[in-house]
Formats: sequence, structure tokens, C-alpha cells
Amino acid sequence: MSDCVERLDDEQERRIRQFVSHWFGSFDRLTEESGYFTPYLADDVVITMPEGTFHGHDGFRDWYAIALSLFKSDCHHQLEQVEVQPAATAPSAGRTAYEVTMRIRLQAQTHSTSPMGGEPADFSLNETWRVSVNEAGNVLIHEYHVVPVNGDAE
Repeated sequence: MSDCVERLDDEQERRIRQFVSHWFGSFDRLTEESGYFTPYLADDVVITMPEGTFHGHDGFRDWYAIALSLFKSDCHHQLEQVEVQPAATAPSAGRTAYEVTMRIRLQAQTHSTSPMGGEPADFSLNETWRVSVNEAGNVLIHEYHVVPVNGDAE
């Protein structure tokens, strides 16, 4: 039985890693609409970014509007490190929780009207997500924390 549980955990980790890769691939396009992302966010998601803390889907849309005002589309998120560990508590019944820690390198062109004045962006970020996976294998983000590395992006 433990082999079955271990395989299930391996499968969950694979699903989460694929989800992370797909998430950032979608962010690279930085489309005008944020609606693609919200089905993957819990209704009460807490998002902590260098720009502030945002709550729920409305908060995500507010943060996304900020990102659109800073960066041009076709940016590049390079996943330098991704670790998936079981989280201490599950967010709700029927869901298994995981903590995903990542090191991301963001390279992007900025708008001339942004605080970065059109200068290219190239910095590293540490990200920590708390996600859950339901029985159907769907990943949902409950917490999303982003911190610049060593003063980058400040």
C-alpha cells in the first residue's frame, strides 16, 4: 500500500510541476485578460507581491493590471528551481495541500510609462505557493508569495 501512496504522491508532484510550467508559460504571453488564471485561484487566495498584498479574484485582477502596466507581453519566466513538499494542513476536505517553492528569473521589456522607464527587467524572484490538488487532479492556488532575491526588482 505504501508503494501506491508513494506513486500517488509522485503523480501529484508531476501534476504540480506541469501546472507551474504551464502557469508561467501563460504569464509570458501577458495577455490583456486575466480571466484565464482565476479558475486556478481559490476564491480566498492571498497574493503577496512586491507591489502589495491582494485578496481573492478581484485582488488578483488588480495585481494583474499593475503587471500589465509595468511589463510588455512576451516576457520570459525561467524556472531555475522548483520544489514540491506536502503542506502541514489541507485547505479543505477532499484536497491534499502542497507547498511549492521556486526560484524564477524574470526577463522582460518594460513600458516607457512604467516606473522602470522602458528599461529591460532582469531579476530573480523567490516564490512560495500553497496549492491543493483535488481527486480529479486539478491544482488550485491558495497562497502566492513573491519576494525579490537580494534586492532585485526593488
